[in-house]
Amino acid sequence: MGANGVLDDFGHAVSLDRFVQARGVHVVLEVFGDDASGEHPPGTDLTEVPVTLFTGLRGWRLYEVVRGDTLSAIARDQGQGTRVGDVFEANWDLLADPDRILPGQVLRVPLF
Repeated sequence: MGANGVLDDFGHAVSLDRFVQARGVHVVLEVFGDDASGEHPPGTDLTEVPVTLFTGLRGWRLYEVVRGDTLSAIARDQGQGTRVGDVFEANWDLLADPDRILPGQVLRVPLF
């Protein structure tokens, strides 16, 4: 199950080299839990979290699909500097085909 969002209460900075440009790149973030004893951090439990990277992202808009919508129209009308591929990659966990969206789906539209 994938998700997009903000890392809240995260103990370490996650940063990319300033030359890295990512627009809908899928990566896996490995997150280690805490060592309850405090003697041998990090903990031994590992969670792998699928993440979609967008550098230069200013925010998201949620949009509910209505009959007749297309991803290209949503990107053009709802986004800011947003391409159809950006909308598809931001919703990879919901969409299997960029040409098949359904009324009632709530999509994340990245804003650049």
